[in-house]
Amino acid sequence: MKRFRWVLALLIMIGVAVPVSIGLSRFVGARPAVSLLVTTDLDCNWKLDGRPQGRLRAKASSIVRSTTGQHLLEAKTVDAQDSWKGVLEFRATEQYVAAIPLLDVHQKRLGNQVAEAVGVKASPLAAGTLAAPPNPTAAKSISSQIDQVISSGRYTNLPQPKTLGAGRGASGRSTLSIENRTDYELTVLMAGPVEESISVEPGATQTRDLPAGSYRVLGRVKASNVLPFVGTHSYSAGTSYSSAFYVQ
Repeated sequence: MKRFRWVLALLIMIGVAVPVSIGLSRFVGARPAVSLLVTTDLDCNWKLDGRPQGRLRAKASSIVRSTTGQHLLEAKTVDAQDSWKGVLEFRATEQYVAAIPLLDVHQKRLGNQVAEAVGVKASPLAAGTLAAPPNPTAAKSISSQIDQVISSGRYTNLPQPKTLGAGRGASGRSTLSIENRTDYELTVLMAGPVEESISVEPGATQTRDLPAGSYRVLGRVKASNVLPFVGTHSYSAGTSYSSAFYVQ
């Protein structure tokens, strides 16, 4: 009888300990969830960590749930001619934005094809005859510069602007004041209904009237040890906003 009680007590202990240990392992192993908003400049099929996420239309967006840590983002145009991949790193439980720059990949491929074609045609030229030099590469658009920073994963999330009240701009526009509280020259790039590049000296404030709408915003200073700030801001017509940039 004593041995039977000992075995019964052991079974009860196992029955209690196993669920608790499983629950603890799940709790300890879980990583914080984050939200990822993905956009693209060309229609594509995309994957996150090797899992297909379906088709994404150009200029559209898709929001998925993920976890902190590093993740692989891949995309391929619908005709499978151009592809892109990049590594994202999520460090906190916030919303992140990733822009897939397939248009740059597509244009580079077409440029290489043209260069190859010109090279084939230029070979019969007589000695001493110089072929015309290729056109210089156009300066990157503001949207492309923002895409490049987002793709690198090396940036800090930009907080939402402060709403000040009724704006003083024209109808259908909003007013934005940008305050530079850093010790460096600040450049703010904005891509939305229009593209804007705004430079602000240390301790100064710049004010702009902008068409209302949603903008991707990149702020960076001339300091190699300070990561750029990136975020998506929405501005309502007839409203005034303020964004302050500072380095902690």
